[in-house]
Amino acid sequence: MFVQTRNFIRYISICLLLLMQSAFAQVQAQAQAQAQAQAQAQAEPNIENWKEVGRAELSVLWFDVYDAVFYTPNGVFQGFSSPLQLSLDYKRDISRDDLLSETDKQFARFQVAKDTRSIWLTRLENIWPDIKEGDQLIFQISTTGKADFFHNKLWIGGIEDMQFSEAFIQIWLSDQGEYPELARKLKGQ
Repeated sequence: MFVQTRNFIRYISICLLLLMQSAFAQVQAQAQAQAQAQAQAQAEPNIENWKEVGRAELSVLWFDVYDAVFYTPNGVFQGFSSPLQLSLDYKRDISRDDLLSETDKQFARFQVAKDTRSIWLTRLENIWPDIKEGDQLIFQISTTGKADFFHNKLWIGGIEDMQFSEAFIQIWLSDQGEYPELARKLKGQ
């Protein structure tokens, strides 16, 4: 009888433990889902409230690539680390691999170290989708320097690294970039 009681208590204890683990996993999953939904709701592009600084179109040879529009809170470019938004409306399909390759090429142009580029490109690989004609990508730098990315106005990820934010936006806004005329138009010059 004693052995049966002890076995029964073990059985009940194991069942209770499994139930508690299951309940904890459900609560944790709900909390993660709520946190993610809250982060996405807070990280929506704010273009409607910002002022346009400039716009330009990128064409390479006879291929139209995208239309770009640059925004800041006051409509004035105040430096690479200020809050800003760049909206790219794509006119052609571009694979994520091609985007990553071109971004790496541009980072190298600005002498970003290979190790740093590798870290940043791995992060971007986990954020960016393949682009289809008609898609929109928005890049936003917050007041804290965090970089957020939006695909068709839905938040797809962010990178909390001021150096990344500044290096990334220079691809479009630096006069030393591959497309200085594009940079001048986007800055309203």
